[in-house]
This record gives sequence, C-alpha cells and structure tokens, in this order.
Amino acid sequence: MKYRFIQMQSKAYPVEVLCRVMRVTRSRYYLWRKGVPGKREIADLKLVASIREIQQQTHGVYGSPRVTLALRNRGQTIGKNRVARVMRLHGIQAKTAYKYKATTDSQHGLPVAPNLLERSFAVGQEQSVWVSDITYIWTREGWLYLCAILELSTRAILGWSIQPRLTRYLVLNALNMACYRRKDQFLSTALIELKVKAQYRSRSAACPEWKFVNPGHNHTPRPMAS
Repeated sequence: MKYRFIQMQSKAYPVEVLCRVMRVTRSRYYLWRKGVPGKREIADLKLVASIREIQQQTHGVYGSPRVTLALRNRGQTIGKNRVARVMRLHGIQAKTAYKYKATTDSQHGLPVAPNLLERSFAVGQEQSVWVSDITYIWTREGWLYLCAILELSTRAILGWSIQPRLTRYLVLNALNMACYRRKDQFLSTALIELKVKAQYRSRSAACPEWKFVNPGHNHTPRPMAS
C-alpha cells in the first residue's frame, strides 16, 4: 500500500518527496496516519458490501468476472481488475462447484442376471465371490472412470481398469485382469456380483469374451446382479 510504504521510508526520505513520488497528497497521507478513511477506501468498503451481497445470493460460486457482470447489471460502472483486487484483499473467493458425473444407467433392455448373493457379503475362504463397481475421478485431464474387481474372501483387488470413456471395455479389462490373476484357482462355481448398469449388461460382459483370458479352460464365472 502506498501510505504504508511512505511511512516505512519516512525515516530515510522526506515525506513531501515520498508523497510526490507515490503521487498522493501529504494531507491524505496524514489522514491515513490518523486512521481516517479516504474516498477510495470508503468506495472500496461499499464495493465489498455489494460483492458480499452478490456472493450470498449466488451461494458463493461467483468469481470476479461474474461478480463484475452482476455489479454492472445493477448499474455500477466498474472494471474487473478493481473487483478482483478488492476480492483478493478481503479474502473473497469463489467456491469450487461440486463436480458430478453419472455412472449408472439402469434403464436398458439388456438381460439382468439373478441376484444370487442377496447382499450377503460374509463369505468363507472356500467360496470364490467377486464384486465389482464403477466410480469416477476428476483429474486435470478431465473425467476418468475406474472399474475394480474385489474378491470378498480375501478383500483383494484382483482387477482394475481406468479409461476416459464409460464403455463395456472398462468392465472387460478389469475382469480380464482378475481372471488372469486367478487362472490357477479359477472354478466353475465362481460368482461375480455386478451392478445393474449397462456396462455390465452388454453382450460382451455376459460371459463369452471372458474365456480367452484362461486358454484351455472351459469354465466361466456365473454373473449375478445386485
């Protein structure tokens, strides 16, 4: 701030010279020393009140560009740089909007496997039961989708897949990894609990493409829905 700089340098240089260099009047500087707000300070305080009112009405999601537009719509002639400066000085920031991405599409005409597990997740070591679901992650590159396969008896993640698009291959890649890691213990009695989503209900995810991950093995796991 100009006045604070003048105050800090006043021991080394004359106040008159400092005020001339900083392009402020001595009277204004001395009023600042006494704690009397100037016209700019008063105007900024009024601006802060208007900004806080706009932020309250918009639930705090407006940044300085949108706040500037809102002020102009109210009839105020003001620049975005001044609004940004005042918001920065008073610690007014826009809240980050929650990012949501849908992963479920239960409205489809594809066949749905029976619910054999019936949400009974306590299984013994002798049982081979896998569960799977899809979630999404926001990154600097955009949305990434994650599909994971969990073995209930060991709580181990057997397979996973990350892709930028929500397709059947997101599920197939995770299943292929899980089947490959369990190929020696792969049983025909294996159950896989799948969410009622289109990605799990596609013809490819219904079983035929799972066989190739375990060459020579004729068994495939039995899918079931949750």
